[in-house]
Amino acid sequence: MRNDKKCTCGKRNKIFCPVCSKIKMVILLKNGNEHLQIIKGDRVINPVWYSILKYNRYDYNRITEKMEEAFRKSPLFSAANCLQFYLTDNRTHCIKKVRL
Repeated sequence: MRNDKKCTCGKRNKIFCPVCSKIKMVILLKNGNEHLQIIKGDRVINPVWYSILKYNRYDYNRITEKMEEAFRKSPLFSAANCLQFYLTDNRTHCIKKVRL
């Protein structure tokens, strides 16, 4: 379980890290907002946020609430349809889904 406050994978990220963060949040966009998707090679993916490293010591519910609260203040909020939360250890099973 990741309970460190700092990045331990060697990437030396200070705030969040795709490997060391405990939670991954995928932002599912509304129709017509395809311009906000990210192009990685030949794939187009939805935006992804990772939990802040200093929150790794908290339980999943508290982390997801903090991430949702921060997202509601972001400019992407009006373009989003749904938020899906995953553990970074198990990226195939959604642990929480929030419809906006």
